[in-house]
This record gives sequence, C-alpha cells and structure tokens, in this order.
Amino acid sequence: MGIRENEAIYLPEVMLDLETWGKPNLTTCPAFFAIGAVRFSTQPPEIFLPRLVDDHGVEIIGSTQTSDWFYSLVDMRSTKVSGLEFDADTIYWWFNQPPEAQEELRRSGESGLSLLKVLTEFSAWLENGAKFWHSLGSEIGFWDHHEYRIWAHGEDFDIPILRSAYLNSGIALPKWERHCFRDTRTLFSVTPGFDQATFFPSTPVEHHALYDAWRQAVAVQRCCQQLHECSLNFSCSQLFKDDKP
Repeated sequence: MGIRENEAIYLPEVMLDLETWGKPNLTTCPAFFAIGAVRFSTQPPEIFLPRLVDDHGVEIIGSTQTSDWFYSLVDMRSTKVSGLEFDADTIYWWFNQPPEAQEELRRSGESGLSLLKVLTEFSAWLENGAKFWHSLGSEIGFWDHHEYRIWAHGEDFDIPILRSAYLNSGIALPKWERHCFRDTRTLFSVTPGFDQATFFPSTPVEHHALYDAWRQAVAVQRCCQQLHECSLNFSCSQLFKDDKP
C-alpha cells in the first residue's frame, strides 16, 4: 500500500476534547485553556494511553504532539484578545476541583502557548493525517480516503467552540467537512448494554484534555465492538459512512 518501514501511520478517526472556561451559547464562545486530540480506528486493537513523558522518563509540561496525539495548553491572555469569553460559574467550578485536576489549568498560565500558535499547529497536525489518507487512498483506489472524521463528546460543545476560536482569531478553518463530524453521545445511546463504568477506561487525571480524548476514543472502540458482537444488521463502517447531501 505504499507504507514504508518506520513511516508514521495516521489512523482515520480523531477524538477531540477541550477544557474550557465556560459553555457556548447563541451570543458568546468560551475560552479554553487546553486542547487534546487522539487518532484512533473504530476497529481493534484499542489505542494505548498517551504517555506524557520524554525519552528519559521526565514529565512533559506544556505542549506535545506525535502522529498519534496532539496536546497543547493555551495562554488565557491570548484567548481574551481573540474575544473568547470567561464564565464565572465555570471558573468557580474549576477552583473546586481536586488539585490534580487544577494542575492543567495552572500550567496553562505558566507554559501555555498563544491561541494563534495552538490553532495553527492543530491544523497542521490534522493535515498530516489527511495527506497520509489521501496518498494511501489514491494507491488502493478509494477516492474518499483523504478525509478524516472528527469526534467529540456531544455535538454542541467542543467542535462549535473550536470552530468559533478559529473564526474569532482570523485563522482559516481546518480542511474539514460538516459530514465528517461524529457525536459520541449518539453512539453510546444506541449501543446495547452501554455503561460508563464498563466502556470508559480509567485515566491518571480527570478533566484532562488529552486523557479525556483518549478515554472517549476507547469507549467508541468498545461500542463498535459491542455492536459487532450483537450481530446487528449494519456494520460500523455502514453506520459511520459519510452521508454527503
């Protein structure tokens, strides 16, 4: 298929998670201080938990990315300049979370990157995967393999917030299409026997953008496996087939 030894393999699905300073509404878009995303496939095997340490075992503080995941902290001052909003109730909620959950928030103030840099780097990370699938799709004869699918935990939160951040910052949106978006909550609701305690793996820290993206991706994989085992009349590939208008 044209995949060379040691070449990065980009899985076709992307799970997105944001840690925000508020909730979106019709008139405002909340700021966010962390973005996490992982690549995965709806088929086995399950993806591994990202390890936020370097080759010497030292913890990585701040932003990092591989072919498998993207993680970045965002400087709150840059989000304010871009016109994103802060919600007092959400700020109060964050400061009532356990210390380990607040650590990501604290570090965003110390080592967060500008919103413009984070969005630009995230677009480049997505594009690397798109180029891989476009190249692979051309070689094996599938015209639509140049696209990736963007998942989020609910259709009215992470993706709309990220889209608004791009627009408010004057940065071109990533090359995604509306038919590429996927919602975990809908999948969970149609999966027989779905239970959060069973389908969601544990993580080292709660409310962490990268770890939350990972656990949601694993839950999607487990749901697809459950649907397959239940011998439903449709396969996961049919369920998530792009419906282009």
